Amino acid sequence: MHLKNHEPLDVGRALAQHDRRRVGVVITEAGRQLLESITARRRAWMAERLTALTPEQRAAVEAAVAALDQITGERKVRRRVEAAEAGSD
Repeated sequence: MHLKNHEPLDVGRALAQHDRRRVGVVITEAGRQLLESITARRRAWMAERLTALTPEQRAAVEAAVAALDQITGERKVRRRVEAAEAGSD
């Protein structure tokens, strides 16, 4: 697997214990560190942009996130915004 501007990631295979037909992909420690670095940079990028918004614009983003939560049935979107905002402190 290649990520833009990064070295190839080493991945391993993990066989499922109860179903030998299933094979999972396991990321290496180097890949995990790279993923954490990319995630941190992405959160910082988002936090910077969120802090540039007016309170009214941030409220609009929050409303949009709530709507996305509702239609997806998940809180992943809200958690990502909250994590980005936490990074701006």
